[in-house]
Amino acid sequence: MIKLLFQKLFLISFFTLFNVFVALCQEAAPNIDNTILSRPEPLFVIENVSGTKLLEEISDTLKSNGFSIVKFDNRDMQIESIKNIEQDSGNYDKVIIWFERDFFLPEKFIKIYLMFGRFLVVVSSETRVRRIEVSDIQEENIIGGLKRSLISISNKR
Repeated sequence: MIKLLFQKLFLISFFTLFNVFVALCQEAAPNIDNTILSRPEPLFVIENVSGTKLLEEISDTLKSNGFSIVKFDNRDMQIESIKNIEQDSGNYDKVIIWFERDFFLPEKFIKIYLMFGRFLVVVSSETRVRRIEVSDIQEENIIGGLKRSLISISNKR
């Protein structure tokens, strides 16, 4: 009877230790990114305009919408800008705008692209600013007015 009890206790201990060992050997699964990987669509296309003047006009539009320009590159035709969400919180929105020339008619058409990201301080074992997911509805609420202002530039011409 004692021998049978000892065998059961041994088997239970063995399987418990084995399960703990297997669990410790496994790494946590990486976070799944469900966004579709595809080339972005241009915000708008404009024709017969100087790229440098357009970049300056877009810079002015960003500034009038509360963004600060952190990179203005008229060689690569790119602007990076940020807007603090709350004063001294470390949280901010970031907009990157860049141009591409039309492949067949580079002197005529410019495609304007926009990427947006919201960055918040995330408190964890490594407290730092991280980009968070933003739904299309949230993005529209945050920068919808900016997008409309930028698109209106093409309507002025």
